[in-house]
Amino acid sequence: MAQARPTAVLERLVDDEYVQEQLGAGVARLRAAYRRARVLRAHEAVQDEKLYDHVRRAAAGLYEAGRQAVGKPPPDPKPRWRRLSVLVVALGVAALVWDMHRAHRDRAAAQV
Repeated sequence: MAQARPTAVLERLVDDEYVQEQLGAGVARLRAAYRRARVLRAHEAVQDEKLYDHVRRAAAGLYEAGRQAVGKPPPDPKPRWRRLSVLVVALGVAALVWDMHRAHRDRAAAQV
């Protein structure tokens, strides 16, 4: 793991282009959010999706810059949720079995 001493963090802030890029993007988004919030009334600003998008992206950029500056590795990806695909396959199999059972029952009733 990278060093988290203050001098190492400052060196990364100055030298690392990725950190500078993320800081710049975060500050630009904060600036855009501030400009947008100034022209909106309070009750409009609370419901404005574009304003929330600016704030979310600014926070993400600043978080990413801080994580990189401290030297933490990127987080592991969350495990994918596969229950939906299993559920769809199970429902498909159940529908197929039900249809085959119904067809067999209809054939048996027609023969009697």
